[in-house]
Amino acid sequence: MDGDKSRTTGAEAAEKVLEAAARLLSSGGVDAVSTRAVAAAAGVQPPTIYRQFGDKQGLLDAVTGFLLHSYLQNKRGAVVTDDPVQDFRDSWDLHVDFGLTNPDCYILAYVQPSPGRMPPLARESLEILHQLDRANRRSRLASDERQASRRVRAWRRSGLRAEPDSRAAR
Repeated sequence: MDGDKSRTTGAEAAEKVLEAAARLLSSGGVDAVSTRAVAAAAGVQPPTIYRQFGDKQGLLDAVTGFLLHSYLQNKRGAVVTDDPVQDFRDSWDLHVDFGLTNPDCYILAYVQPSPGRMPPLARESLEILHQLDRANRRSRLASDERQASRRVRAWRRSGLRAEPDSRAAR
């Protein structure tokens, strides 16, 4: 046995598993993220996944958080300007871009979270939108930001695609 062979730490194994799960989620959707497929893609044994994440739902929750992390860093770092409507648009554009880039993760985070709970990072991303209430105080939005946010989420769940809006060009 080679004495120089290094062992993978728990943190390294978890990162390999999350990266593999993210690739599988991106390429094949939720059904592709089986513990057996993730273990094979990450080069670990299935018990490693169970030790780190508990079960498949724990793994899906963890990979959702893993993918939301960088998106949320961008959202947290967004510059707040004197134009609250543009700030809301910019924040919403980040949100939509995340959903288009990571549709299965978006569904896990926002559309089909576990009953009674939403992942904390998903909740934080929506809270950032809610904090853009300065536009409402300046009467530049037709409704308050919570109502607007609920309408947009409902529209998104409906699966409808937006048509170009002449008002958006203003």
